[in-house]
Amino acid sequence: MALAVGLRQWLSPLSGIDRLYDVRWYESQNAAGPELLPRWDGNCWLYVADEVSQGVTVVDLATLKPVDFIRLEGGVPHHPHITRDQRWVLVTIRYGDWVAAIDTEDDHRVRRIDLPMGPDGTPAGPLHMGLTRDGHYALVTLNGAAHVAVLDAQNPRLLRVVEVGARPRDVGVTPDSRKAYVSLQADSRVAVIDLATWEVRHIVRTTTDYGAGSGSGLGISADGKYVAVANTLDDEVIVIDTGTDRVIHRVGGVPGPVNVDFLGKTYVVATGNRADGSVSFIDAAQGRLLETVPTGRGANIAYYGPDGNVWVSHNGAAYVTVLDFETLEPIAEIPVVLNPHWIYFSPDGKTAYATNWGANSVTVIDVERLERVTHVVVGLNPNGMALKANVRTDAVARRQAQAAEVSPVIARASRLVLPEPRSDAEVLFLQSCTICHDLGRVIRNNAQGDQWLDIVQKMRDNGAPIDDEQARIIAEYLATDQHRSLTVRTQLQVEQPLDPAKGYEEAASRGI
Repeated sequence: MALAVGLRQWLSPLSGIDRLYDVRWYESQNAAGPELLPRWDGNCWLYVADEVSQGVTVVDLATLKPVDFIRLEGGVPHHPHITRDQRWVLVTIRYGDWVAAIDTEDDHRVRRIDLPMGPDGTPAGPLHMGLTRDGHYALVTLNGAAHVAVLDAQNPRLLRVVEVGARPRDVGVTPDSRKAYVSLQADSRVAVIDLATWEVRHIVRTTTDYGAGSGSGLGISADGKYVAVANTLDDEVIVIDTGTDRVIHRVGGVPGPVNVDFLGKTYVVATGNRADGSVSFIDAAQGRLLETVPTGRGANIAYYGPDGNVWVSHNGAAYVTVLDFETLEPIAEIPVVLNPHWIYFSPDGKTAYATNWGANSVTVIDVERLERVTHVVVGLNPNGMALKANVRTDAVARRQAQAAEVSPVIARASRLVLPEPRSDAEVLFLQSCTICHDLGRVIRNNAQGDQWLDIVQKMRDNGAPIDDEQARIIAEYLATDQHRSLTVRTQLQVEQPLDPAKGYEEAASRGI
């Protein structure tokens, strides 16, 4: 169906960048850095969060080689964000109790920002982050503590915590930096934080019981007029008018939406429907479902690209899907390695980078030709990315000179030292369930008995390479709780132990 007329007229003849494209560096799951540089010289550092290797790989984009590996142990490095001034890269340490602040101007030294524990003594579990567009604050959802942590984004430190509700997930901040909207995975409401008074109000989004927690992605339009939230269990998306803070539309018929994103500067919302491998497109202004398009297993995040097309990442496929924004028809499937979780665009819009969450690489893609260029080896299970465009020339040269020292470190951080398996079922579990995430994620899950079969099936939907019989064997093994006694570390952690309790300011936190 036609979504817009003559959209290609929006392409700037000078830069080749679509005028509806927006870098949206401040979002929970952004796709570009703070600067749009049509005449970019190619010097940039890409910071890649390697979840299982427990570190951040720094890739020099001029040479496409890793030039540093920053160890961040004591949790799972999940989503990195660059601050507005590009001085700091802030990384949520999922399942942990801290946020890492990497100083890009001081030899990548790491400042540890400790967070309060949950009410029952569980780790705070920092998950996603949203930044105020004035550059002052970083708002971090503490998924294990029912709070949002407010960080100083200019001099990273904890300023306060704000109670918002059970299992906060995404944050959307208005352009004037006055209000923040927070989705709650285990609550039937959306939290609204007044960033001047820090008072919290709530908007009821559904009458369904979300007590067990589910999906609940959130996105905000570029102009801040609308907020969209996925009511995953209800197969619907709601639209909130930020002027009145009222739900103005309920759009049903969306199959299990998880991630929700406004496309560029438009009011078109795209949802990643992981369960059935589709993307739904919604007109937020009119509250109308435009179309649901099958794209492939584990459809994850939809981005409006600098070329004016829609780019879709997948948690269960070996390609990135590109759709024409006018027709909503797929026009390309670009091969990657496995489970391209996150997509990021270069400052000039000519190159895309996709993390292979099911492997240990980033795929480099030519945006104009919609073709894969190469792969860059990073640590195990790369998830989010952040990009620094204003790198000093002397720093670039120094890092490039030591690139040969970094690759062996990343190789050691990518080799898992597995315990001796005690059964065939344990062999299958270790081979299958550490492909896309660390073992700790399974150990921390409180599922019991038959609940594991549903969880294993969900992992199959997300790309786990197992058949029905293997899924049954793994679920029965997990139901015995034997996996809770396992310890898996990387070769780097075994050979060069790092004590997180000693802090991360010292050079010892660095891989080289």
